[in-house]
Amino acid sequence: MTDDNETITYVLRCHSVSTLPKLKTALLSVAAQSYHSARALVAVQDLPDSSLTQITSSIRELQDRCKLDVEVRNFSFPQPGDHRGALLNRALDVLESRYVGFLDYDDIVYPDHAKTLIQDISRSKDPSVSASFGGCTLAFYDDLLEGEINITGKRVFSSNPSVSSCLIANCFPIHSYIVDLRRLQKVPRFDEEFHLYEDYIFLLELLESYPVSTNCATIPLCEYRLNNNNSNTVSVESESAIQDQNKNDLWASRLERIEKMKIGRSFRVPYSEIVEPSDNSRLSRQPFLRGLLVCSIAKSIRKKYGEAEAGKFLTNPKRYSRSLPSEKRSLSMKIFF
Repeated sequence: MTDDNETITYVLRCHSVSTLPKLKTALLSVAAQSYHSARALVAVQDLPDSSLTQITSSIRELQDRCKLDVEVRNFSFPQPGDHRGALLNRALDVLESRYVGFLDYDDIVYPDHAKTLIQDISRSKDPSVSASFGGCTLAFYDDLLEGEINITGKRVFSSNPSVSSCLIANCFPIHSYIVDLRRLQKVPRFDEEFHLYEDYIFLLELLESYPVSTNCATIPLCEYRLNNNNSNTVSVESESAIQDQNKNDLWASRLERIEKMKIGRSFRVPYSEIVEPSDNSRLSRQPFLRGLLVCSIAKSIRKKYGEAEAGKFLTNPKRYSRSLPSEKRSLSMKIFF
């Protein structure tokens, strides 16, 4: 990756020619970005030459009409199977832009998505803020002929999009945030084996290592499109969808494993969420109490020494604690840091 430019690359996954109509709609939403420099990387998995030709030809027509810079990469894997996490990791490895966003083929981003989130990152008082999260609209649709869709309803994806809420249950779809790769010492990875929640694991790794901004989390900047027949989701909410029960059970078991992974890990909850917590009672019952402890100590430091000192502690609790004279270190600092 090079970091000498201000370009954002949206990474889109494509597994089949059958997804092409929706993929083109997703690419059109990238082409409509108000941000001055946006491009797309379409990552495809082990497609035969005939399918690859069909996709690249269709995308080339889109490029000519919309002047969108699109690159198609066909990544090969030694074994067949679902490599959705590995596909995103391969794409990250070849990026040449400063910013990255992710977009599934059947979703869209709104025109100010990149501009709003990149401005939020650049204007942050904390120069280590590595990502910005936007709000998302959940749209329900029915498939029509030739890949067209009919939107039947919309609602807010999450009524309380925050880092605290995300740690409890992921409330940020993969296309709701943008990451500044220049600010990352190490780029998080999508899980390549635990692929049913590969994007959530990426987020947890990001939130564990880097501060992020949720200033724009209530501004609708993208659309998560959900087929009314449940064909592109894992949710089972009625007896009519019981044929998906096995799939749903698999996701539930893997989510249980993720909850166990959170135990003992410390996440960087934005200080603004702790000063006026909206769901503190829920957060305190979760298995990541150390993160809550960090925020509690930060509030104490802020009260005694000011917001700047609290910010230093939140940036690196261990380093800050160990830099203090022994008499200034609280009992909690001595035990945990």
